[in-house]
Amino acid sequence: MIKSLKFKYYVLLCVVSIILIIGISSIALFTQFELLKDKLYIVSNKDAMGTSISSVTSQHA
Repeated sequence: MIKSLKFKYYVLLCVVSIILIIGISSIALFTQFELLKDKLYIVSNKDAMGTSISSVTSQHA
């Protein structure tokens, strides 16, 4: 009986941990999706961020 209670406690602890991890990470994911939708998050666009070779050489030349 004690082993089954320990197993149930372990399963409950794992489920609660997974829910908390998903809840905490969803805040960051939803924020990033909103920024992508509003075209404010453009890190992957080298020309817009000024990190392409042509923009770097024109700024420092």
